[in-house]
Amino acid sequence: MSYLQSKQYLVSTHDKNRYQKEENLAPIFYIHSDCNVPSNRDVYVELLQKFIRVDSYGKCNNNKALPDSLTFGKSMAPMTSKEFYELAAKYKFTLTMENAVCDDYITEKLWRPFHLGSVPIVFGSPKIKDYLPNKRSAVVINDFDDVEKLAALIKYLDRNDTAYEEYLQYKESGGLTNTFLIDSVNKREWSKYHDQTKPFYSLFSGFECYICEEMHKNIDTIKSRKELPIKIAKLDHYGCPPPKRFSDKGQYTVVDPRFSYFWYEGKYRAKAFRYFYDRNLNFTEKEIDTLAKSFRQEYMDDG
Repeated sequence: MSYLQSKQYLVSTHDKNRYQKEENLAPIFYIHSDCNVPSNRDVYVELLQKFIRVDSYGKCNNNKALPDSLTFGKSMAPMTSKEFYELAAKYKFTLTMENAVCDDYITEKLWRPFHLGSVPIVFGSPKIKDYLPNKRSAVVINDFDDVEKLAALIKYLDRNDTAYEEYLQYKESGGLTNTFLIDSVNKREWSKYHDQTKPFYSLFSGFECYICEEMHKNIDTIKSRKELPIKIAKLDHYGCPPPKRFSDKGQYTVVDPRFSYFWYEGKYRAKAFRYFYDRNLNFTEKEIDTLAKSFRQEYMDDG
């Protein structure tokens, strides 16, 4: 939890106000370079920009240039640099929008602004509130039925320092109150490899160490001629709802046929694979495709 509560890059509200005036910064920071993704996030940003300024540094919705020293090219390494952290920390708010909407898909996009002390404006996992440091530490897009209402809240918090700083209380002793989050981090199988005193990305190397250890356990099991345990992914962990897109008011409710096609294709291919697997049958890719098409046709005929 030291990563979330770190004040290494935290900029005071007074200085954030000053940066807005002196450097002409918007209240909201946004940076993404994967555009036109299933979450439809860039459309939401366009809607939001009608009501409040957003500084967009990435390829998507770009309206502000990064310093030359932070040019990404083919590497995302600059996003872990001190210079990038110091730039992002100047902003009061950060748009934190995932590529896709899935229950367990929560990435560094959320944790980085918490680390830097910039209030996240969050869109992604339907379970996101389970993982926030406390009940008032982020602005959740799904709580608003109109993008203009969300913009109104951000404008209010931008003008009222006391109200804004309530969203940063998790940085103080006793402010991180979400026991579910704390327990989830402490009980992860790879937590023992993660050095909490080091930057966030040590988490990824810690997970790699965990995977390496599990592989060696399997190798030892094979050498001892024992049967390997079978682990099967379940929908409550890996399942994602069909992709949608935002309405004109900013509600994520409109069926998106572009990405839904691939979602349904994957669904029925997985069902076809499971059919052969459960029956211990050999199969070819062509047989998977054929059976998947028949499953989808059955669904369409019933619907």
